[in-house]
Amino acid sequence: MPTGVTTNGTPATGRSIKVLELRMFKVADGKLTEHWGLIDLVTLFAQLRS
Repeated sequence: MPTGVTTNGTPATGRSIKVLELRMFKVADGKLTEHWGLIDLVTLFAQLRS
């Protein structure tokens, strides 16, 4: 995101963050049939506040 842009009213700082993410996929008969994703929002929000 370009510097100076706000997201949900939060101004950009130019700092990097690290976020843990887990993706799971279900494949049946060679086709992707389902997808789940989890993101560590607690750690994300803690970094955004600091």
